[in-house]
Amino acid sequence: MLLVQCVYIMGWCDEMKKWKAYQKEMMIFCLSIVLHVLIMGIAFSAYKAQNPDAGFSLIWERMTTAGDAPHYLFLAQEGYQSFGEKENLIVFYPLYPVMIRILAKCLLFHNFELAGILISQISTGVAAIFLYRLLKLDYKEELSAEAVFLFLTYPFMMFTMGVFTEGIFLALTIAALYFIRKHEWVKVGVLGLAASLCRMQGVLLIIPALYELIIMLAGKGSDWKKFLNKRQWMLFLMPVGFFVYLLLNFVKQKDCFSFMKHQSAPPWYQSIQWMNVNLTKDYGMAMEYRVLGYFIYWVQILLFFIAVFAFLYGVHKKVRSSMIVYGGVYTCFCYLSGWLISGARYMLGCIPLFIIFTAIDNRLTRKIILTVSAALCMLYTILFLQGQAIM
Repeated sequence: MLLVQCVYIMGWCDEMKKWKAYQKEMMIFCLSIVLHVLIMGIAFSAYKAQNPDAGFSLIWERMTTAGDAPHYLFLAQEGYQSFGEKENLIVFYPLYPVMIRILAKCLLFHNFELAGILISQISTGVAAIFLYRLLKLDYKEELSAEAVFLFLTYPFMMFTMGVFTEGIFLALTIAALYFIRKHEWVKVGVLGLAASLCRMQGVLLIIPALYELIIMLAGKGSDWKKFLNKRQWMLFLMPVGFFVYLLLNFVKQKDCFSFMKHQSAPPWYQSIQWMNVNLTKDYGMAMEYRVLGYFIYWVQILLFFIAVFAFLYGVHKKVRSSMIVYGGVYTCFCYLSGWLISGARYMLGCIPLFIIFTAIDNRLTRKIILTVSAALCMLYTILFLQGQAIM
């Protein structure tokens, strides 16, 4: 009888721990949304102080009309075009517009703008939860919470609030990295497939996945074959999303690589060039366009070298090697873009940078980084509301 009671008490304690963990994660989810609302509210107040006639509709307008937002909304409503003025929108991957379309038509009475914003906001909250879980595997709770705060106050975080792919891509990426660490290969395969349907960078998730699998099998020595199973083959689902995208190109425009033709043409002018060429070009653009230099070019150049230093520091601090490799490949991939104007925004998806931040021992250094990031987040949100070229 005593044994039964002990087992019952232990089970009850486990349930309490799970409930507390669930409460903490729900708090992170809610705080992520509240924090972004607060940042946007303060930024709007600062903007309104200079523009008294501005109304709250400005926020909605910027969230739904800035940058690529109108393109995603068009795709959600009208779909991909085989010819005509909008055929070049094939350069955008299909997952996000499809999600907007389904949510808007099924639940929101065809309000596509609201659907896009809700997907982004909810996805960002989910991303924050999985980042917390991922960090907790190796670091203390306080350090993990600080890294999540840094993530939520990244200077270009406003793109997770509106009709942009940042939110959903971050949720899929971080969840995949978490399950890679847990060696739950079926979930990794499905999430990787979805991520590669969301952005080209999603395909890169196969690198840390295979790296972790190889390391795991290598640790089994000569018995490694015994640990191979069908679930691990699910990793090869990860690039399938990209091949689905190629098929979409063929079906709509009779060319699997039609998107490349459109990317190299106006208004994107995208090509693949060596990183040193792109960084030199950024330097030249920063010197020629002084104002845009502070918004775009200097930021990209500085962030590249910060990332390189961070990865070297991560190696020194023995951050998990699969994350270092993934971060390095992800950064190089982003900086191969021939006309890079969204580099700092893309680097939000370089999750290993936030892991490396958690490895910093000096508390003052972490506080300075958090303060600077939050201040820049506020500044760039204000500039975004002003209609500046925040990409």
